[in-house]
Order: sequence, then C-alpha cells, then structure tokens
Amino acid sequence: MTRDRGDQTAAAVGALAADVEDLGRKVHGVAKTAAQAAEDASNARRTVVDLVNLVSDRLAGAGGGGGASGSAPAVSAPPWLIGDDAEQTRMDLAELVGWLRDVYLHYHGAELGECWLWHPGVVAELIALRNAWAAAHYGDGASPARVMDWHDGYRPRAVQRIGKELADCHLDRHAPGGDREYRPVRVPGVEMSGEIAQWWASSHGSTAAPAPSPAVMAEARAARSARPDW
Repeated sequence: MTRDRGDQTAAAVGALAADVEDLGRKVHGVAKTAAQAAEDASNARRTVVDLVNLVSDRLAGAGGGGGASGSAPAVSAPPWLIGDDAEQTRMDLAELVGWLRDVYLHYHGAELGECWLWHPGVVAELIALRNAWAAAHYGDGASPARVMDWHDGYRPRAVQRIGKELADCHLDRHAPGGDREYRPVRVPGVEMSGEIAQWWASSHGSTAAPAPSPAVMAEARAARSARPDW
C-alpha cells in the first residue's frame, strides 16, 4: 500500500514537473513573442515617422496650396528673391498662399493689401515667417517655447514690417503710369564700385574717398526728387 502511494506520488510529482516545464516553455515563448512584438512596434513607429517625414518633404517640395499647407512643415528656406527655377518658384508661392489662408490671415492685424504679390520683399518676408512657424511646430527642434517665440516675436514684427511696406499701396500704383510701376532694381552708385574698392584696399580710409562722379550725383538727385519722403 505504501509502495503504491509512493508510486502515485512520484507519478504526480513527475507530471507536475512536466507541467511546470511545459509552462516554462510557454512563458518563454510568450516573453519572446512579446519582445518580438515590442521590437516590431518600435520598427513600425520608426517606419511611420520616416513615412511622415517623407510625405512632409514631398508636400513642402510640391506645395499645392491645398488643405495640407497648414500642417505640413517647410523643410527648407526657398531663396525667393534669387530663385531662378520657375516651377519651383510657382510651387513655393502656391504653398505660401495655402499657409496664408490656413494660418496667417486668422490673426488680427495680419490683413494683406491687394498688391502684396507685387512686393517681392513682402513675399520673401512671408515665406521666412512661414518657415519659422513650421520649424517651431514640427521636427526635432519643435517646442512650445519656440511656438511662443513665433507668436510673441516673429509674427508681430513681421506684421508690422509688412503693414508699413503695404501702407497706402494699391494695384493702381503698380499699373503703367503709377508711381510704383515696374522699374529695374538698381544699386545706387554702382559705377564707382571699382574705384571705391581700389581706394579702400590701398588706404583703408587713411585718405579721402573718390569724389562722386557727376553721373552718380545726377542719379542721386533724381532719386531724391522721385521720393517726396526724402
């Protein structure tokens, strides 16, 4: 009788050991699966981030001016004033127009005059402001502090400069015969740049600078007479 109980006990212990071993294998399998799942999730997150960045890059490059303009970050600072790629410039401007509609014009005092597109400096200022906004909201450097810097500093100062530039201006002033009709940009006194360069290189200001030529003087007087605020 004792032997039978011993055999039964041994069998029960053996069965329990087998169950424990089987449970250990299952636990190990679950742990391995969980670890693999965690790694897969991490990889998936990285893939999603890469995909988002890729899409953002494409949107910023393609710039359709659509609804995505208020959320897609700008990934570069387009050189509006010196850009020579007509298609890229068109896309940059379309992206800017979408952002103006989705973001900029929602702020008090941010109204744009009817002729803003005829002011290259204003367009360049708005592109820079838009890029600063995107950098504050998106990417590794985004932070609430940078967002507040944009609200407290960049935006109001840009609004002030743009408002000053567009004050009292309208499309009629850009039409033929208007006081702001197209005139090539000209650097004043450029004819004497060679002489000034030679003088400065040889004297560094220890002698008098070359006197303005009659042509340069005449140009300066004409410019002053055309600008009553001077």
